[in-house]
Amino acid sequence: MTIIWLLFDLAMLMRRNPRPNWSRVYGEIAKHHNLSLSIR
Repeated sequence: MTIIWLLFDLAMLMRRNPRPNWSRVYGEIAKHHNLSLSIR
């Protein structure tokens, strides 16, 4: 389930800017992953 959300976040970031700053993308994914883990 979390894998799907991570891929979805990545797709949204990719659509927002085609050549993303990968460290920022990784930070966003980690932040969302931590949020989803804390919610459970």
